[in-house]
Order: sequence, then C-alpha cells, then structure tokens
Amino acid sequence: MEDQPSPATTARGADVSLPVIIGPGFHAARLTDQMVRSLPAFTRPYVVSALPADPLGAFYWLTETLGSPQEKRSNPLPLIAIGFSAGVVGLAGALTLWQQQGGTVARFFALDGWGVPVIGLPVCRLSHDFFTHWSTLPLGSGKVNFYADPPVDHLQ
Repeated sequence: MEDQPSPATTARGADVSLPVIIGPGFHAARLTDQMVRSLPAFTRPYVVSALPADPLGAFYWLTETLGSPQEKRSNPLPLIAIGFSAGVVGLAGALTLWQQQGGTVARFFALDGWGVPVIGLPVCRLSHDFFTHWSTLPLGSGKVNFYADPPVDHLQ
C-alpha cells in the first residue's frame, strides 16, 4: 500500500488514530488492501513492505517507519499488529526484537500463522480450521483464540 491514510485529528490537531501494523502474506495485494479498508476509521494502518517471512526485514521496516524502540522509552508506543500467513513469521520475529530492545507490544493478532512460534508475545491466534489452530497452540497462544467452524479457505 503506497499511500498511508492520514490520521484523524482533534480540534487541537492532535493525532487520535490508532496505529496498526499489518504484515501481509504471499498473496495478491488486493486482499491486503481489502483488509486494510475493513479496519475501523479510528485506525491508521501501516503495511509492512518487507518480505513477509523476513523478521529482520520487518524489524528494519518498523524502525525506519516508527523509530527505534529505545527512542520510545520516555513515551512508549505500544504496538498493535496483525499478521497473516507468512506475515506472521516476519512480524513474530520483528515484534520479539522490538520488545527485546525496549519497545512495547500491546497485541499481536496472528491469522493463520501455522507452525509459527509466538511465545513471549501478547498474541491472539485466529485460524481457518480446527487442525491449523490446535496443532499450532503449543507454539504460543493468548488467553483468547479462535478458529473457523465450519472451516473456511485459507484466504477467506
């Protein structure tokens, strides 16, 4: 996504939008665009431009886009992130590095991140079917997790 939406502002001009980091998978860009357009108006999505399964590339993108996590210690920016499929790989590693360097992750929504470890992250797993979901939970899960029943196609 080339142009990021402009943030909503208050009467004083302060940004009131909620930044949301999006880690797309290996799929058509239109699917990511549709998902971004479905987010609530109070969000400001940032779509990671690094290779989806590249944690170091995603971390570099985060620091280039948001600044270093060390710079945020006096005014921490808790991140909310959504990763889909291979994008879960890149974001899981990038968010772990973000936390290790002093940044805060408020929530990581891992959509169909089958086989991706997310231990140590505040995660909510969402899966397209029972098998994908339950076979991945040992690699980390949050208190609330979901899977589609009946199952749906991976890209749905």
